[in-house]
Amino acid sequence: MKILFVYPEFEKGGFKPMNISLLSGVLNKDKHSLRLFDTSMYEIPISGRVNDVSVAEELLIYPPTELPSIANKRINKRFDVAFIETLNEYEPELVAFSTTTIPYVIVENLVKAIDLKNRPALAIGGIHALACTKEVVDSRLFDYICIGEGEEAISGIVEHIAGNRASKDIPNVIVKENGEYVQNKILPLLTNLDELPYYDWSIYEEYHFWRPYQGTAYRMGDFMSSRGCSYKCLFCFYDTYFEFYEDEKRIRYYSPERCISEMDELTKRYNLTFWKFHDSDFFLRSEEKLGELLELYNTRIDLPFVCNTNANTVTNKKVALFNNANCKSVSMGVESGSERIRNEVLNKRVKNEKIIESIALLKDAGIRVCTSNMLGLPDETEDDIRETIQLNRNAAPTLAEPTYFYPFRGTKLGDLCYEKGYVKEHKGNLLNLRNHCVIEMPQISLDTLNGLFRTFPLYMNLPKWLDPIIRLAENHDNVGNKVYRTLHQIVQNKINECLNENQ
Repeated sequence: MKILFVYPEFEKGGFKPMNISLLSGVLNKDKHSLRLFDTSMYEIPISGRVNDVSVAEELLIYPPTELPSIANKRINKRFDVAFIETLNEYEPELVAFSTTTIPYVIVENLVKAIDLKNRPALAIGGIHALACTKEVVDSRLFDYICIGEGEEAISGIVEHIAGNRASKDIPNVIVKENGEYVQNKILPLLTNLDELPYYDWSIYEEYHFWRPYQGTAYRMGDFMSSRGCSYKCLFCFYDTYFEFYEDEKRIRYYSPERCISEMDELTKRYNLTFWKFHDSDFFLRSEEKLGELLELYNTRIDLPFVCNTNANTVTNKKVALFNNANCKSVSMGVESGSERIRNEVLNKRVKNEKIIESIALLKDAGIRVCTSNMLGLPDETEDDIRETIQLNRNAAPTLAEPTYFYPFRGTKLGDLCYEKGYVKEHKGNLLNLRNHCVIEMPQISLDTLNGLFRTFPLYMNLPKWLDPIIRLAENHDNVGNKVYRTLHQIVQNKINECLNENQ
């Protein structure tokens, strides 16, 4: 059977999504014909699309990097026109979309562009399908809506289209049958991840592998050594996901040997030079299992890698395990420097002292630390944001990265923002959370919020005695803009000098 996967992306990033890679691996075992349609290489005339790399460079997050020409592939054609041409040329029997909430507008535009006379079966999965199930069902655009884990679902859908399975026997799926939608049985969460197939990257083009890191271009691999998250942060979809499953086992792991066997094969097959672990918290494993995994990684792969963590799971013994590992950077979710916001609004239970301690432990081990910080959180004040600035200054991570908070439907905090009327109308637009805030709240003006956001990297890179000057740059007037440009150039020059010294 011919199956077309659609990756509705609008920001180039050299990324191979785990869900599509796994589903492609499932179907590849049965020798189906598979192809990927990636919208990011095309023109997308939808309001809000920006160049994420350029935005990140402006925020002093990414240093300029010269990527190989193949990594900058672009096609001068509208995304929907190219999609219809692909359907007509490839003639798939199934088109499978996997999407989060913000790119869902791309999916809607693609489906509505299909000539109904030549319409293949359409399936949708991903976070948006579960977070906003009613919206997706009410659209009546799809034949199959996957609302659980997708490995069994995609096999069932393909068998149903081939006439080898009844619609009621496709697990984890809402099926449109005779014009009506019927929800089928939801299977328990998969417990043994080692049973999953290897990621299939044969559907990706060369540009999906190239990614910049600290001024150098690498061929990167993407991997998750676990599924789930043990925390219950209210801004995150994981909490809603596990409530849907009514399952308390919130995290599942691949065995260390299984991880490294797959990563070793992919490294050799695709000539990788760097790895990124996308686990919600790579440090959640026990010290014993983490040690086993890193020892195997060092022995059989030994490429530089980056990963994510939570300050609460960083310990002396775990950091010591990284001394012999080739870990270049760890991303740590700080979110807010206000313990009130973290505890009462986000339900993220971690102390400021623990954040400072964990960052110090990692840096002492020679590991770069990047903190992620959200501005414009519900009920956040100007003082709360200045606490975020101060915490990052006290902790002194290598990089403190800001983004605007986004109220995702289906999360408790996102739904609360809609209930309180905090969300500006933005339906039908694309958004980059480095430069667009959709929240308006009575306790802080958008001008104040945007001013703090644009000067965040200045506060992180300039001495405290310059704070009165940086405050001028928070204002979007002639003086403020001039001061901002001057300070921004000073910091940019400083970063370039450091980068040149390290190369």
